[in-house]
Amino acid sequence: MSSSWIQITPRFQDGLTLINAIEPAKLRLLLNRIATFMQGDTSGKATPFTEEEEAKLEKSLGLELKDVLLVVDTSSLILQQAAYHIIKPEVLKSKLVDTLKLEQERAAVIVTVWSLNANLIVESLRKRSVLPYQFADVTWLLNVETSSNKMSRTKDPVAILELLLKSNDAGDSQKVKLEMRKPELQTFYQNLEKIQAQLDGLK
Repeated sequence: MSSSWIQITPRFQDGLTLINAIEPAKLRLLLNRIATFMQGDTSGKATPFTEEEEAKLEKSLGLELKDVLLVVDTSSLILQQAAYHIIKPEVLKSKLVDTLKLEQERAAVIVTVWSLNANLIVESLRKRSVLPYQFADVTWLLNVETSSNKMSRTKDPVAILELLLKSNDAGDSQKVKLEMRKPELQTFYQNLEKIQAQLDGLK
């Protein structure tokens, strides 16, 4: 099963069931720790809690270790997907209750933690690229092509964008050229405006 922003697997569903059983105050502390961790971890490889802390969580939450880890994974995934999709707090609340079937109190805790940490989490994830190359710079050129038809001398403007991409590991770079006519360029610009609007909505 899937929704527009998150994949709902049987394991993920089990994690949601566990979250619904955690006291809101304890859930808040756990989520605050995960959110703080996500702001500083740009490798994507470490975990929010040490083995000693996980053992303490077992006692505090009254869960087995495997269930503690599932709660942490499920909570982390919710915050990550909220960041990747740049979901506004009021929209996230609706998705948590209506789609994920979390109880109101638990959903409210997640939304509060997300509201307080959204900007820093998004910024951290932006720095953590899962792709081998990242955007570094862009140059552009506008060409005007003339129709080859002798009966028509219509001018057709073409924008050429050259993207400079730099490797995260090796330090090398490559250039990618894109050719866009007016309709494609307008669509590209409109999508950039939507992204900017979503980012502004988190401020």
